[in-house]
Amino acid sequence: MKGRIATPLVLFLLLLSVGGLTSCDTTSTPSFDGEIELAVALPLSGEYAAFGQTIADGVILAADERNEGGGLLGKRVVVEVYDDRADGDTAASLAEDIVASGAKAVIGHYNSGVSIAAAPVYSGRVLQITPTSTRPELTQMGIETVFRVTPTDEFQGPTIAGRIEADGRKRPALLYDADSVYAAGLIRYTSDALQSAGIEPVAVEPFTAATRDWAAQLTKARDARADALVVVTSASRAAQLVRQARELGLDVPVYGGDSLAKEEFIFKAGKAAEGSTITALLPDLVSGNRKDADFVDAYRERFGRNPGRDAPSGVAAAEVWFAGVEAARTTDPLAVSESLKDPGFELDSPVGRIAFEESGDLRDQRLWVNIVSDRRFVEVG
Repeated sequence: MKGRIATPLVLFLLLLSVGGLTSCDTTSTPSFDGEIELAVALPLSGEYAAFGQTIADGVILAADERNEGGGLLGKRVVVEVYDDRADGDTAASLAEDIVASGAKAVIGHYNSGVSIAAAPVYSGRVLQITPTSTRPELTQMGIETVFRVTPTDEFQGPTIAGRIEADGRKRPALLYDADSVYAAGLIRYTSDALQSAGIEPVAVEPFTAATRDWAAQLTKARDARADALVVVTSASRAAQLVRQARELGLDVPVYGGDSLAKEEFIFKAGKAAEGSTITALLPDLVSGNRKDADFVDAYRERFGRNPGRDAPSGVAAAEVWFAGVEAARTTDPLAVSESLKDPGFELDSPVGRIAFEESGDLRDQRLWVNIVSDRRFVEVG
């Protein structure tokens, strides 16, 4: 099947979860009455591969735990993982494959533009739960079967603007990847919120995904006497941009959204990242103030490596689907959607309380604000 990933590790985990491999553990293996497929569609190659893989691992971890407890509706949950390459056209094609596979739910996609491209294909036929896509348009398309487990940029933009205002910055410059649906949207919501607070950006500078030299944009920001930089692009590109800003003498605070809430940003930016204020979609269960040792240990035991910060979103998305299926007593996407949108539905997940609006957005949205200090994210709100 096009785009499907079946690594030895995944196969090992699936065999292990049903007792296909033996060990000294004599615990009885649950008996299953068939299988239920859960699709996962995320970038597993290219720039976002590490983020997609750790989320996919989170889904597998949740499925293994579910199977150890007897499965879902008495059936074993089988996770099928697809590589969308962070590309909308690829995702739309994969969505057709996922529909044809008989899967009734998909955890995906990572990027907002990719989720939006695939959503019409899934509509009514496959329940779509995105672990990380924040663009508001996704849940404004009139599709009954789309959900997200993270806040939207309509909420994130004003949060960033609020931090800038609280810090007394009056002349921010906004730099963003114009090729990214996510980046263009987050900059717009941030800019609108700044202007509502009486703060007029001194420069709004787009660039393309291929840009590797931001001298032109940064020089405009410097000449406009910017006292803050809002940077929205990938973590890797943001790190390069911030390093170049420091080299050009633009030594002002940096603000960014969830795309910068990655260890990659700190690692590649080095001391240039110090003092940056970054909003995150998830609490840091891996190394932060809210570290969940049980989750980290379980992840390490399953995969032999440390989880990425995004891994809990995969767990949460899978648990949402499990809960919805149990409430509906069926995997039918429309019935599960109705159960999830019921005013009485509530789930205590690894990323906090989850309850849904009729749109598929979270009823209660929140972000975790971090300051980069001593080359690590320190949660401050």
